Amino acid sequence: MFQTKNFKKSVSIILPAYNEEHNISFFLKKLLKYLNNLDYEIIIVNDFSKDKTLKISKLFSKKNKKIKIINNKKNLGFGGSFKEGVKISKKDYIIVLPGDGETNPKMIFNEFKKLNNPNETLVFFWKNQKRKFLRKFLSFLYTKIINFSFNMSFKYVNGPVFYNAAELKKLNFSSKSFFFFAEILSQLQLNKKFIYKEVCLQYLKPRKYRSEALRYELVISLIKEYLIFMYRFYFKKRKS
Repeated sequence: MFQTKNFKKSVSIILPAYNEEHNISFFLKKLLKYLNNLDYEIIIVNDFSKDKTLKISKLFSKKNKKIKIINNKKNLGFGGSFKEGVKISKKDYIIVLPGDGETNPKMIFNEFKKLNNPNETLVFFWKNQKRKFLRKFLSFLYTKIINFSFNMSFKYVNGPVFYNAAELKKLNFSSKSFFFFAEILSQLQLNKKFIYKEVCLQYLKPRKYRSEALRYELVISLIKEYLIFMYRFYFKKRKS
């Protein structure tokens, strides 16, 4: 059992990476600076990249035994890669960070080090997103739809989260897109004991930015996953 004061914290950091040869080395070097005095493991999930992402990841893994690599035999998407990382994770907390380096590891892990309640979930939302107006608007609209659909009130649902590993592994989430964030949060908040703290996070634009969030096939996939999960979440639950 954890104690509420000065309890020992360990974290599995899952990095899904697809064609991130221009970002992942820079981000890993930056990330490692802020993991001092932490019990951690980094799980890089190479999502069937066609560039040198895997080769670069292996170089880091050889130098640091805390860095593990999963090499997907086919492209599983951001959500699918996260799930693969969760399967082999061994620490008390789990967080997923994109391999492109758009997150601020200094802010994230400073907050984690200050965490003094083992039952609290840290949920991060973006500040000063340097994205196009359409992307910002659709992100705002998506958050509103997800909150309304699942009776939630998060400021943002696609940001990094420090999940309690034991609780996360009890859940059923299958989305291959970034909809998995909503899948997980909507199930966690069903637990009356679920408490969370929202933390503002500064957005860092990757060195080579190539957002795929608005690709047609990804949007269609997300809509399908949303509708399937809505059915499971409400209608299937009523029948059981």
